[in-house]
Amino acid sequence: MDFQDFIHSRRDTFAQACLDGACLEIVLGNESCDLDSAVSAIAYAFLLQREKELSVVPVLNVPRADYTLKTEVVFLLNKYAITQSDLVFIDDLRTLRQGEGHTFNLHLVDHNVLTDSQADMANRVVSIVDHHHRDCPLTDKMFVRIETVGSCCSLITDLFYERHGTVDSQTLGHLLRGTILGDSICLSPEAGKVKPLDVAMVEKLEEEFNLDISDRHQVFNSISAAKQDVAALSTEQLLKKDKKTFTVSSTCVIMSSLHVSIQAFLKRQDMIGACSKILTANSASILIVLCSGSKGGATIKHFIMYTREGPLRAALTELIDSDLDLNFTPTQDISLSENFVVRKFLNIEISRKQVLPKIKGFLQVITASDMMTKLRSDSDQLTFSLELSAPGTPSIMESPVPEFNSSHENSGNHTPNPIFYVEAPPNSYKDASLLDTLGPHLPSFNNSEMVKRIMIKKNKLTSDHTEDPSTGDVLSSEGNSGHNSCPFTPANSFVDRFAPIEHHLPSFNSREMVSRMLQKKLPLAGDTGDVSPADDVHGQHIFTPHNSECGGDLHSSPAFDQLDLEHRLSSFKLQQAQELSPHTEASTNHTS
Repeated sequence: MDFQDFIHSRRDTFAQACLDGACLEIVLGNESCDLDSAVSAIAYAFLLQREKELSVVPVLNVPRADYTLKTEVVFLLNKYAITQSDLVFIDDLRTLRQGEGHTFNLHLVDHNVLTDSQADMANRVVSIVDHHHRDCPLTDKMFVRIETVGSCCSLITDLFYERHGTVDSQTLGHLLRGTILGDSICLSPEAGKVKPLDVAMVEKLEEEFNLDISDRHQVFNSISAAKQDVAALSTEQLLKKDKKTFTVSSTCVIMSSLHVSIQAFLKRQDMIGACSKILTANSASILIVLCSGSKGGATIKHFIMYTREGPLRAALTELIDSDLDLNFTPTQDISLSENFVVRKFLNIEISRKQVLPKIKGFLQVITASDMMTKLRSDSDQLTFSLELSAPGTPSIMESPVPEFNSSHENSGNHTPNPIFYVEAPPNSYKDASLLDTLGPHLPSFNNSEMVKRIMIKKNKLTSDHTEDPSTGDVLSSEGNSGHNSCPFTPANSFVDRFAPIEHHLPSFNSREMVSRMLQKKLPLAGDTGDVSPADDVHGQHIFTPHNSECGGDLHSSPAFDQLDLEHRLSSFKLQQAQELSPHTEASTNHTS
């Protein structure tokens, strides 16, 4: 089957397979459905059709009603006699996705992870060809080629030549060449998008089909003109023309790329209303618009963020402005309402491909910080701890650790003590870019190495112990039940819910351990006698991080992050600080 017969028969092939319940191979581009995505889907489907006995159908990842918004796609496909009636669109898949008895495999091009609204098809993905940052988990059950190049069509063209030595269709050759030229800005090194493979594939296509190298700019200019032909589109349609949607936790973000200048976009009379409407229609919190225009032959790019949520806007703006990779600069000549944030790109080589993963990462940080703020507001113990200087390491841990001079000021008459801390475990989070509202970003001492040291020290006090079979080190006592203990994380440390969590860690905040700590700390304050955890009236609330298990009988057990312990250990800490540094003499005025 040649390419023309293939493309003109796809809609009929799809409809017949839906009626018969036959297995289909679906090739799906990304939701922006730009030219690279559309042509990649068509070309990869034709490649697979030559290699498989099953029917292969390319699907454009946009509703049929929105196809006319993709002006450059309509232009290039119409040029080679491919019309809307020949094509299958994402809403045509509804029958396959919802019906029973339909079997299909999914091949992703120009993206490697499905959006939330299409996640129901994730278990059907059998191959991926993409040129974006990898976000998908990989298995040995699928074919994957992810490589950073200017155009996904370059990768698919390369697959044609690797497997068959030819593209074998002049029409498809024109489509692939035009798309690569459009995505790589006519192979311009100055634009920062083109890679050696893009150049090599254009040259191979020109050689195979005897295409004139001198018309590259003409092809590129015609595609660019079609892409920028948006005068007939409303602002809402313009924002939908090349958009992607993603969600971090419960925060939905729409990111639209516009090939118009920021001045032209802001002059549209319905601009603010359209921004608000597209957020509401998609239940989204943030709209990000990337404008690309030109002045005097030079490309000028702007970043616009619109959200009605003030705290979220402030937090995201702070992280964006502090990121050196994005390298944005404020604009002094543009004034909008407080719901808008406008920045100018200093590096015009940055595109949505780099901005999108950055925004995802920023939202993960903000989401995690919001979680910590909630934990603090829900816990009296945590709120009380924030009023103190950062807690020192209890005397039960005597391994040498570095000195840290805190600039955090305490309320009241308490003078900050020298602070000692141990290395942060994998499930805590220390990031200088976090907001100041988080307080001191001290790490936790509940990591594998420190827990192991503590268990060794604990077991020196008892004859009952077990050993690590690989090292012979004492790990835990038989009397300390893993079901009757809670790992302790200080109130001023930060647990990252996105990092790997060590569920298997033993605890040193069990009833047995608390009792031993009380026995050890009371002599420092001159007290004597036997104590039990219930005797300590200050420890009414212990803190249990989200990855720990709290036994039901531990509600009366005290934590050792409390004012009582802080005061009783002050003399010990000051003595240790003076031995490490002569500059801590001023700390001797601390009131116990």
